[in-house]
Amino acid sequence: MAGAAIERNELTEATRALREEVLKTSNRYSERLLLVAEAFRQSEGEPYRGLRVAKATRHIFQNMPIKIRKGEILVGWHPSSHPDQATEKAIQEAAAYLRTQTYWVPASEGHMAPDYPTLLRDGIGGTLRRVERLRGGLDPLDPETPAKAAFYDAARLSLEAFQLLIRRYARLARQMAETADEAWWVEELKTTAAVCDHIASEPPRTFREAIQLTWFLFLAVALEAAEGHHCFGPGRPDQYLYPFYVRDRAAGVLDDPTLEALLDQFFIKCNEFEGRHLSAVIMVLGGRKPDGSDATNELSYKFLEACGRVRMYFPGCDISWHR
Repeated sequence: MAGAAIERNELTEATRALREEVLKTSNRYSERLLLVAEAFRQSEGEPYRGLRVAKATRHIFQNMPIKIRKGEILVGWHPSSHPDQATEKAIQEAAAYLRTQTYWVPASEGHMAPDYPTLLRDGIGGTLRRVERLRGGLDPLDPETPAKAAFYDAARLSLEAFQLLIRRYARLARQMAETADEAWWVEELKTTAAVCDHIASEPPRTFREAIQLTWFLFLAVALEAAEGHHCFGPGRPDQYLYPFYVRDRAAGVLDDPTLEALLDQFFIKCNEFEGRHLSAVIMVLGGRKPDGSDATNELSYKFLEACGRVRMYFPGCDISWHR
């Protein structure tokens, strides 16, 4: 009991420190454009824009800085840029080059929630197998096949880049565990490494694995699309995470300190992208199920409690109201 109390205090204090750091330092990741421009210069002559973007995504995920702050048990940092004059000039030059390469198109990828339920069900590995199966079923005599094949190749490259990013965090957590000087933090880092190793290819089995993969997907689609959050959102997390919550609580493997830290850090990390402004980063709680019945559950209230504890600008925490 004494050890549990110590860990509860440590996690609570670490989460508070994370909140203060995010409030002070978060900004757009403008150096991302340098990596995109590097990748686009390497892929000049490639006829399919989707493949060029996928290669740029891989270059970002391979080379962007990553870090895990003490007490952070939900990992995946959105870098914040504070460039000096020379770097700012290089960023502007990269942006000018990309404008000549149809990198930006007149469409918005944001203002939506990614398909979290399908990824949680199939995992990244299962999604990759689906891509390979669909590509393998293309008709070689169909004149549209080259464009379709390029789409599936871009999807595969992007998913493999996603795996690479998650595995970078697994390696970092293991490295940090070797030098950490507090037993509770060593154990959390080892757990984080094991979580990332698993979800890099397999579907999540626990609530911690599920919310970690959820966060990584949110982070990855934002990094792929823009220097900020690009108005993606968490969707309905009380619905797609609820089965993992019920299973873990029934098995006694998800204690209150860990649950609260995971939820609080999820809210905090939604603010890593940039400063406060009007946005469409929305979390929807409650509402109805497809059969019309009430979708509100115990996890709905846990998210509301986390929203009340954290009290930050993002995400918009909306209640879907019905009779």
